[in-house]
Amino acid sequence: MVLRNTPARVEITATIRSSGRPISAVEILRNVAKKRADLNKTTIYRFLKALIDTGELVAISVPGKAARYELKDVAGHPHFVCQECSEVVCLTTEINLANLLPTGFQISTESVVLSGRCPRCSFR
Repeated sequence: MVLRNTPARVEITATIRSSGRPISAVEILRNVAKKRADLNKTTIYRFLKALIDTGELVAISVPGKAARYELKDVAGHPHFVCQECSEVVCLTTEINLANLLPTGFQISTESVVLSGRCPRCSFR
């Protein structure tokens, strides 16, 4: 499936890219609504699903919380999730998980999410 480069798609993609971090659908909606009042929650979720289906977007599962999204061209790295405030941080360390697999095994999808407390929440 190829998505047309509509103004809505451009705005949603730009919002995700400019966030500089994995971003939730609610944050996307809040940011996009400032410029495009015609885009509602249903439209945002429909675009997110379409972007995932085309492989342009990656959903990051956060246990017990809403998924976060980042563009595929910046994905492929581990993430840290604060268990207190739910902040998601991209980790710059590259992990070659294929080296950890027994002979003959192949990875089809990859997701590494570490959890704990961020510096801000550690001092509470």
